[in-house]
Amino acid sequence: MRRVWALLVLSAAALGLAACAPATSRDAVNVVVRIEKVRAHLLAAREDAAAGRWDLAATHAAHPAEDLQPIDSALAKRDPQADAALRAALIAVREAASAHDPAIADAVATADRALESATRLIAGDAATSEAFRSAVASGLLELSTTEYGEAVSDGRLVAESEYQDAYAFLTRARVLVPTIDGDLAAALPRIAPSAPFVAPERYEALVDAEKDALADSSAAAYGTAKDDTGALIAALDTSSAAIDRRDAAAAADAMTSFRGEWTQVEAFVKARSPDAYEHVENDMASATAALAAHPADLAAARDAVTDMRTELSPIVAAPATYGIFDAAIILLREGLEALLIVAALLAFLTKTGNASKRGWIAVGGGTGIVASIAIAIAITIAFSASESAGADRELLEGATGLFAAAMLVYMSVWLHAKSNLASWNRYIKEKSDAALARNSLFGLATIAFLAVFREGAETALFY
Repeated sequence: MRRVWALLVLSAAALGLAACAPATSRDAVNVVVRIEKVRAHLLAAREDAAAGRWDLAATHAAHPAEDLQPIDSALAKRDPQADAALRAALIAVREAASAHDPAIADAVATADRALESATRLIAGDAATSEAFRSAVASGLLELSTTEYGEAVSDGRLVAESEYQDAYAFLTRARVLVPTIDGDLAAALPRIAPSAPFVAPERYEALVDAEKDALADSSAAAYGTAKDDTGALIAALDTSSAAIDRRDAAAAADAMTSFRGEWTQVEAFVKARSPDAYEHVENDMASATAALAAHPADLAAARDAVTDMRTELSPIVAAPATYGIFDAAIILLREGLEALLIVAALLAFLTKTGNASKRGWIAVGGGTGIVASIAIAIAITIAFSASESAGADRELLEGATGLFAAAMLVYMSVWLHAKSNLASWNRYIKEKSDAALARNSLFGLATIAFLAVFREGAETALFY
C-alpha cells in the first residue's frame, strides 16, 4: 500500500512539474510571437497617445484581445496570479485609451513589464538565447510584411493603422535582434507615415533577405529543418479541423503555428516553386484576416487554407534529394582536379632534379586557397547586396548556375583532351619547362595558384 501511495505522490509531483515547466521550444516560440505582437500594439498605442491621436491609440489598445487567449492559456498553467495581473494591465491600457487619459503611458509600462515576465515564465531560459530571439523576430518580420502590404498600394497609404502595425512589429523585431539590417529599418523610419512609401515588393524583399540571415539560428529554436514542409501541412490540417468545428480561435492559433513554421522553410518552397510560394503568401494573409474578422469569415478561411494545402502538398510529396553527400562531391571533384595538377608539377620538378623548387608550388597553391576563400566571401556579399536591393533572387541564382555549368563543361572538355597520359605529361612539361627556362620561380607558383584558384572559384559558384 505504501508503494501505491508513493507512486501516486510521485505522479502528482511529476504532473505539477510538467505544468510549471516551460513550453516546448516550438510552442513557446509561437506564444511569445503573440506576446511580442501585443507589446508592439502597446508601443503603437503609447506613441499615438503621445501625439494626441487617440482614435488610433484606442484601435491599437484593443488589438491585444485577438492574441490574449493562447497567452492566457499558457500563462495560467504556470502562474495564475501573473496571468490575472496581465489581463488587468491590458484592460487598464484599453480604458485609458478610450478615456483619452494621459496616464496611458504608465499603464502601457505596467502591461509591458507583465508581458516581459510572461515571456520568461513561458519560455524559461530559452527566452534569452540567440536562436529563440531570432525565431520570434522572424515571426514578427513576417507579420510586418503582411501588414505593410495591406497599408500601402500604388505608392499611396490606404490603411494607416496597418502601417503602424508594420512599424511596431519591425521595431519589436529590432529590439530582439539589434543587428537587423539598417536598410530595412529605414523603410519604416517612424510611426507617423510619410511619403514617399517603399513599394510593398521592395519591403518584402528586404524582409526576406533578413529572414534568410536569421534562418540558421531560428531553425534551431523550432527544431525544424529548412526543407521540412511536413510541419506546414500538419498546421494547416489542424486549422482546417478547427474551422470545421467552427472554432475560429483554435484555427487562428493553428495559423500562428503555420506562420512560425513558414518562416523556416519559405526560402526552400520559393526555390522549388515560386508560384506556390506567392500563392501561399497571399492565402496566408487572407486566412489570417478572415479568422481575425468579427465575426470570423470561416468560409473564406477554409478556402484559403485548402488552397495552401493544395499548393504545398506536391512539394511535401516530392522532397528534395540533395544533401551533405552531394555538397561533399562538389568539393571532392574540384579538389581532385587541383590536386592532379599540383601533384604533377611536384613530380616533374623532382624528376628533373629541381626538387628544391617545390616550395614555390606550395606557396602558389596556398595563395590559391586564400584567394578562393576571398572569392567565396565576395560572392556571398554580392548575393546579399543584390537581394537587399530587391533583385530577383531566382534570376540571380539561375544566371550564376548557368555560368558555373559553363565552367564545368569547359573543364570537362579540357580534362578529356588531357586524358591521354602522353598529352597530360606533355602539357605539364611545356608549362614547367617554360617557367624553368626563364628561371622564373614565380612562374611555377603562378601555375599552382591558377590551378587551385580556378577550382576554388568553381566550388564557390556551385555552392
